[in-house]
Amino acid sequence: MFLKPSQSINVLVADLGGANEKTYLTPTAMGGTFEVQDVLAPSTASAGQGDYFVLTKPNGVTVAGWLDIDANGTQPTGAAYVAATTKVTCSIVTGGTATQNGAIIATAFATAKQGWVATDLLNGHVSMTQTFVGDAAAPARHNTGDTGNGSFTVATTTAGTAPTVQGKYFLYSNTTTGFYGYFTSSGNGSDPAVAGRTAKVIALAGDESNSSYLSAISNVIDTTTGMTATVDGSRISINVDAYGAATDVNAGDSGFTVTLSGQGGSRIYGPDINEMDDNPEPSTIS
Repeated sequence: MFLKPSQSINVLVADLGGANEKTYLTPTAMGGTFEVQDVLAPSTASAGQGDYFVLTKPNGVTVAGWLDIDANGTQPTGAAYVAATTKVTCSIVTGGTATQNGAIIATAFATAKQGWVATDLLNGHVSMTQTFVGDAAAPARHNTGDTGNGSFTVATTTAGTAPTVQGKYFLYSNTTTGFYGYFTSSGNGSDPAVAGRTAKVIALAGDESNSSYLSAISNVIDTTTGMTATVDGSRISINVDAYGAATDVNAGDSGFTVTLSGQGGSRIYGPDINEMDDNPEPSTIS
């Protein structure tokens, strides 16, 4: 028998005591890019009381920023504002320039920390960078009652892209059942519906660090019946809990790297399966 460079002596046929299948799975990076949007604040002289804009995350969650001029306004009544998940008050004053009002909006959103990094560009423009990867709906602008566009100017500067792994899958098995793990992000990503296998979704928010991403994969495998998984540096160690042959882990279309460490084998010698052994237990003959 010849071994592959990635295999150890443990991949040989299990010894008489049986063996658990063991594999290392090395994921590629989650991938994806952050969307960047631009909000141009009006000068107070050009602003309408209660004008607002709406930003949307890739998962559909929204935040609205509205203008309260001279602390004399009331929150907008427009449907888009009422439906927004989070509302942020931007308190501007009479005589404020676009540059000054832009700084106020950036500060309001920095304090709110609603999933965007707000950067004051010092010219009335506020750059809003998503903290979740993925394509987001375009920003929208309204006046207080949604009867017009209002005084903001909004645009998408750089479109975001979904994580590379979204909708991708890999295969793994215990000694009796085959599974496939597939990825969604912010609720987006189709089930590949791999025939003859049970689906296990790895639901990503889209803002995971690399360590959190690896943990998300490991946790789904580890909570699968008959499986144990742990993060081991940049890879995931996968063990089948029971002795016996299991279908080898397969990268599917994920692009992940699979390294077989130990082939599973049935237990063929031991006191509990009525075979000759070194430590026989007495039997009662009646």
